[in-house]
Amino acid sequence: LGELDNPSGSSTVPTTTDNSEIIEFKDKNVEGVLVQYFDRNLDYKLSKAEALAVYDLGRIFQGNDYITSFDELRYFTRLTNLREKTFYQNKNLKSITIPGSVEVIGRLAFEQTGLEEVTILDGVKEIQYAFTNCSKLKKFVFYCKTPPIISDSYFIFGDDYEIYVPAESLDAYKKADKWSDLADKIKVIE
Repeated sequence: LGELDNPSGSSTVPTTTDNSEIIEFKDKNVEGVLVQYFDRNLDYKLSKAEALAVYDLGRIFQGNDYITSFDELRYFTRLTNLREKTFYQNKNLKSITIPGSVEVIGRLAFEQTGLEEVTILDGVKEIQYAFTNCSKLKKFVFYCKTPPIISDSYFIFGDDYEIYVPAESLDAYKKADKWSDLADKIKVIE
């Protein structure tokens, strides 16, 4: 491989101590896609250090029908934006954990996915029509102490879902612009 194919310039295999930093993916299909694009040392694994080097997922997952969960996204703490249609039409994607480094979850980022549960870590500031046409979505868990700006109280369609927030932020969510329309769905994280 040339220097452009292997940006790190390294072809070393991690040692036993390096293996403790390897991310164990529940969904091997997610790991396969990420290794293809971001495995800098060519060990066919993804380390936490390699995840930290990722600033943008682009659309590498768009239309992927094989992935089912991506809770390990929480290790990608240099991501600041999940852009438009990042996970568009991932019909079998059931769960995801979004790191707090993501300030904006872009329009249609998860449109037409099979999501059932979404966990959003503290730090996310804005959600733009990201979860449209996610008919299986039943549970949102927000660890954000400050309610993110939402484009509309209908940022998710349907009536059969619940939103969980930190106890100290319950009132803030129930009173925040557009969140107040969802007050009956907002509960304290158990």
